[in-house]
Amino acid sequence: MIAVGRVLLRPSLGCAELWQFSWSKPALHSFKLNSNASVSNGCASGGGVLREHDGHLVFAYYKEFGEMNVLSVKAAAL
Repeated sequence: MIAVGRVLLRPSLGCAELWQFSWSKPALHSFKLNSNASVSNGCASGGGVLREHDGHLVFAYYKEFGEMNVLSVKAAAL
């Protein structure tokens, strides 16, 4: 199974970007961790989700890191 979606970014700024993304299930009896992070106005945050092989959510997390550069916060979000 592959989940596909579209995200409209920055509608409040009057401009739009349409991103298409997909997610595929991990192998049988394994887990998949997806994480991401960003820095906006000097404030860094990140999070992620862990799913089982059938796509069910195991846990999700989010954390605000304060001031960090983007590469450091992406590593910290893992």
